[in-house]
Amino acid sequence: MSPCLLASPPKPKLPPEKVEVMEGTSVNLSCSAAAPCPKLPPNITWTPRLSDSVDQLQENEDQTKYVSSVLTFTASHLHHGQKITCRTLYKLQQGDIQKTSNTSLTLRVLYPPKNTSVSISPSGSVLEGSSVTLTCSSNANPPVQNYTWYKVNGTEINTVGTGQNLVFNVTESSGSEQYYCEAQNQHGKENSTTLQLEVDHPPKNTSVSVSPSGSVLEGSSVTLTCSSNANPPVQHYTWYKVNGTEINTVGTGQNLTFNVTESSGSEQYYCEAQNQHGKENSTTVQLEVVYPPKNTSVSVSPSGSVLEGSSVTLTCSSDANPPVQNCTWYKVNGTEINTVGTGQHLTFTVTESSGSEQYYCEAQNQHGKENSTTVQLEVDLLEGSSVTLTCSSNANPPVQNCTWYKVNGTEINTVGTGQHLTFTVTESSGSEQYYCEAQNQHGKENSTTVQLEIVYMPQISGSGSCNRTAAEISCSCESRGNPSPSMEWRVSGLRVTNSTDRVISEEQLGNTGLRSSLTMRHSQGDTPTVLCLSTNTLGSSSLRLLVPSPQQHWGKRVHVSLV
Repeated sequence: MSPCLLASPPKPKLPPEKVEVMEGTSVNLSCSAAAPCPKLPPNITWTPRLSDSVDQLQENEDQTKYVSSVLTFTASHLHHGQKITCRTLYKLQQGDIQKTSNTSLTLRVLYPPKNTSVSISPSGSVLEGSSVTLTCSSNANPPVQNYTWYKVNGTEINTVGTGQNLVFNVTESSGSEQYYCEAQNQHGKENSTTLQLEVDHPPKNTSVSVSPSGSVLEGSSVTLTCSSNANPPVQHYTWYKVNGTEINTVGTGQNLTFNVTESSGSEQYYCEAQNQHGKENSTTVQLEVVYPPKNTSVSVSPSGSVLEGSSVTLTCSSDANPPVQNCTWYKVNGTEINTVGTGQHLTFTVTESSGSEQYYCEAQNQHGKENSTTVQLEVDLLEGSSVTLTCSSNANPPVQNCTWYKVNGTEINTVGTGQHLTFTVTESSGSEQYYCEAQNQHGKENSTTVQLEIVYMPQISGSGSCNRTAAEISCSCESRGNPSPSMEWRVSGLRVTNSTDRVISEEQLGNTGLRSSLTMRHSQGDTPTVLCLSTNTLGSSSLRLLVPSPQQHWGKRVHVSLV
């Protein structure tokens, strides 16, 4: 066999079997193959072909030939663990027959952590309060020796753990924080990108805002907006109105728009925010509703009729927000209206003419004003005082004759002429009515009647008496007065109250009279002193009654004297 005819080609030499290099360094791999036939040297190829190789035919010391191929490349982490093969191809002289042989080595590349990343379990969103595991993954040779975890909150970065896994319970704030890991071996370190958790939680910090803010004018539109921190976002909003102990649903949706009324200021509103994880109520809000004066009215103190010459106070009351700032008083006398004062109260001395006048107040704040209805004083005339009645009439030409009439029951008498009628009132004046007749050349007309309210202090009639039997003394006393009087009994200087031994009975005599009776047990031979006392707001009067002595005829009426 020709020396160039190889039955089995020798393996190429590629020492060593394993090559360990640092990433980034230049690697020179040399592969040599014997060339028994220099004219047909072997062809050397590299798998994988990392770069172009340099092949040379060289001579050994024994003058035999060999082919040397040098593969030069820069080590990359991608080369780690790769099997690099040097393959020789021999062409035989006879025909096109080729024979191959190869030798391989494994490349071990040392490199720092790469492709560092964080994965989360369970994946997707996590519910507040549940546990989550973050896992740090990194490609490194030798493998990662140290894992460090960091939490980013705004500009603040804190170390929160070590090890490949980080396990913790998520809170609402976890959703605003970012996490990353740092992987390290002896050749370097690398940070992962940050990961932000999507934390699900029920609504929190639910609140209501009002637009426009501040006070709202009655009748205007207001919008309440419900805001809440929730993940996923709030799906349902429900609005409630609180009025005392009553709570009613008044709407749904994030906004509630309505026109405010005065009553809206006494109501409270709140919203309920809900997602699939729960619900929460806001605190209540109360609107400040402003409105002009309403329900303006005048009260009189003292109430009821007032005595001529006494002091009276009129008070103006009104419902307004903000409160009434100005009160103005007006007096109406016929068709004439005059301003008579300002302020919430109007105090003046009642005159005879006050009974024919009317008063009202005007209440005002910055949103408007309102008048009260008019009030007319009921003026009491004190018995013995002078009163003047005035006849007024609209006529053209003016009234030429005024005639005054007094009505007493069915009796009508002429009592004067002229526009004014002045006279002194007596007790009987209170039961009489007066009217005037106005006349010009075209006709005449009567006014409506007026009745005077005459007040007088109690007057005890002289018919008081006492009767005596063997066991009892009975006394009776009558009094008249306006206002209607009350009656009090005194026996031997002591006030009498109803008891089994002393019984008081009373009988009303019309609107101004009162009859009171006293029946009392007594001891034989006892003759007490008895006094009846009648009182109203104008004063009092008393009468001492004489009690028959035991020697006098029982039941005989005795003389009474006024004290």
